[in-house]
Amino acid sequence: MGFPDENDLAGHTVHQQPSTHSASLKDIAKTETNEVSKDDDVKPFPSSWKPGAFRQFPVYGILPLLLSIACTGIAILIVRLSHHKDVDSWSGRKAPQVLLSYTTTVANSLMGVAFAEAAVITFWRGAVGGMPVRGGRAVGVSSVSILVAISTLLRGPLMQRATFVELVDLEEWDTIKIPVMANMSDEWGGMLSGHALTDLRFSPGFADAVAKYQMQSRMSLLGVDCNNCSVNVVAFGFQVNCTATNIPYNLTGSVEAIMNGTLGATVFDSKISVVNESPRGSLLNISVVRKVDVGYEGNLEHKVCLLAPSLLNYSMFLDGNLLSFQSENWFDAEAVEDPVNLPPVDSFVAPINMTVPYITGFGSTIPALHATGSLLFDFTSNVSHGGAVGWTTSNSGLLSNLFYTAATPAARRSSDPKDYSFDDPMGDISNAYRDIAFRMALQAATEENEGLADKDAKVFQEVGSISHQSMARYAMDRDALAVAVVISLIGPVATLMLFWGWWKLGRRFTMSPLETINAVLAPGEEEFFDDDHDGEALGNRNQREVARLLAECNQTGDASGADLANHVRQNKKKGEEPVLKYGVDGRGKLSMKLVGGGGVRKRRQKEGNFVSGLVDVLVNNG
Repeated sequence: MGFPDENDLAGHTVHQQPSTHSASLKDIAKTETNEVSKDDDVKPFPSSWKPGAFRQFPVYGILPLLLSIACTGIAILIVRLSHHKDVDSWSGRKAPQVLLSYTTTVANSLMGVAFAEAAVITFWRGAVGGMPVRGGRAVGVSSVSILVAISTLLRGPLMQRATFVELVDLEEWDTIKIPVMANMSDEWGGMLSGHALTDLRFSPGFADAVAKYQMQSRMSLLGVDCNNCSVNVVAFGFQVNCTATNIPYNLTGSVEAIMNGTLGATVFDSKISVVNESPRGSLLNISVVRKVDVGYEGNLEHKVCLLAPSLLNYSMFLDGNLLSFQSENWFDAEAVEDPVNLPPVDSFVAPINMTVPYITGFGSTIPALHATGSLLFDFTSNVSHGGAVGWTTSNSGLLSNLFYTAATPAARRSSDPKDYSFDDPMGDISNAYRDIAFRMALQAATEENEGLADKDAKVFQEVGSISHQSMARYAMDRDALAVAVVISLIGPVATLMLFWGWWKLGRRFTMSPLETINAVLAPGEEEFFDDDHDGEALGNRNQREVARLLAECNQTGDASGADLANHVRQNKKKGEEPVLKYGVDGRGKLSMKLVGGGGVRKRRQKEGNFVSGLVDVLVNNG
C-alpha cells in the first residue's frame, strides 16, 4: 500500500515494493571498510541507464560539427572553382565573397550548436567520473571556448582573403588583311614642271598623306577590326645612317670685330637636301648644326643623317581599325649605346632604288619628300654682337625657337649666347619622315582599292596578329587559403575533444537547472528501506548535511561558485579532495552527491553485460 510523503505538499502516494537487497544504506554506513565483501551489496544501475557508443552517440552535436567542417570544404571548393574565372561569370549573388559569407555564417551557427552539446557531455561525463569542487574541468571547457571564438571570428576574413581579383593579359593569335602598299613608286609623290623644287606639284595622294601628318589624324584601315592587336607590316620607309663631328667655336672675338659688328656665328641650323650620287639611288640628307655647350667657347655638333628609301618591317598596334606605331621613336631608346648610330625599332627588309627625274612632266617621290622636309624643318639661328647694342639673335624657321634651352628660366630669356644651347632635333625629324612614309603606303593602297569591296581588294597584306585582351578574373592565394583552413578547423577539432567519453553516459543530459537540482536532491526510494524507514532518514540526513555545508557559506544567498567550493574543501576528510559525482548510491538511485575524503566505496564492474566506470557509494554522513 502507498502512503503520502510527509514532505509532499500535494499528497502524492508512494507505492511500496518488496526489497531486493539484504543490506540497506544504514548497514553500509555502519561498515568502516572501503572494500565490498559481497557482489550482492552492490546496487545495479536502473534499467533506464543505458550507456554505449552507439546508444548514446551525440548525433545532435556531431552532426552540426561535421556540417560546420563541410562548410569549410565548400568554401575551399568555391575558392578553387572561381580560380582564373572571369569576374563577369561570378558576379552578383554568385560572387565568391558573397558565397563565402554564406558558408561562414552557416558554419559559425552550426559550430555554436555543436559546442553547446559538447559542453553538456563534458559536464556530465565529469560528473559520472567525479569532479573536484574547485572546478578544474571548467578550465578545459573555457580553453576550448576561446579557440572556438578565435575560429569563429577569423574564419570569414581569412577565407575572403584567399580569393582576389587580378588583371591579366590574354593573347589570341589570328590572321588579318591590312591594306598597305609595300613598294612605292619613285613617281608617286608629285609632278615636276621645271628643274627646281619650286616647280614641284604634289600628287593628290601625297598631299593627303602630308595633310594627315600635319593634323596628326589617326591612321584608320577600312575593313579591319582587331581589338588591341599587335601586327608587323612591311611598308615604305627609310633606313637611317648618321654621322657626327664637332666644330669648335669662339665668341670672344677682338674689340675691332665687336665694334664693327662683324662678330657672330651660326649656333643652330638645319637643312634638308638630296644626295644623288649614292649607289642606292637618291637619298635624303638631313644636316643639323647646334650649339651644345654654354659659354663663349665650346663645340658645335654637326650631325648628318642619310635616309635611304627602303622596305621596313613596322611593329604596329591595331585597336579596332586604328593603326599606330608601337614605339614613339624610330630608334630603340632602351638599347642606345652609340648616340649617333641608333638601333632602329623597325627592321630593314630591302632597299628601294628611287631616282630624281629632272625632266619636266615626270613624277617624282624623292623631290616631294625633300620639299616637305624643307618646308617643315629648314631653320637657322645666328648670333652677333652689335657693339653698344650687345648680343642679338636672328632666327628663321619654327624649330630654332622650339629647341632653344637653358639651365634656368631667366637664362632662357637672355640673348647672350653664353647662357643657352639647343637640343637635338634629329630624332623628331626622322620620326616625322617615318610617319609620312607609312601614311604614304596606306594612302597608295587606298587609291588602288578605291571602289572595291573588302574581299575584292587588290593591295593588301595578310599578317599575323596577336590580340591582347585585359581580363579581370578571380585568383586564389594558396598561402592565405591554407591559413584560413587551419583557423577554420581549430574550433571543430577542439570541440570534438569535448565529446570524448560520451559512451560512458547512460542517457541524454541537458544543462537545465531543473535537471541539476533533481540530480542533487534526488529523494530516497521506499523499496530500499526497512519498515522503520531508517534508510529514508539516512538519505534525508545526507541531503540536510549538504544543505548545511552550503548554508554556512551562503548566508546572504549570493555566494559564488568559487566561495562555495572553497568552503566545502575546508571540510575535506583525511586530506582527500572532495568531489561531485553522479552515480548510484546504496539505494540504487541515480543522483549527484558530494563525496568527502575517506568515505568512498568502489562498485564492482559486474551486472550482466553492463560495464561501468567507478561509481561512488556514500558510506558516511557527509
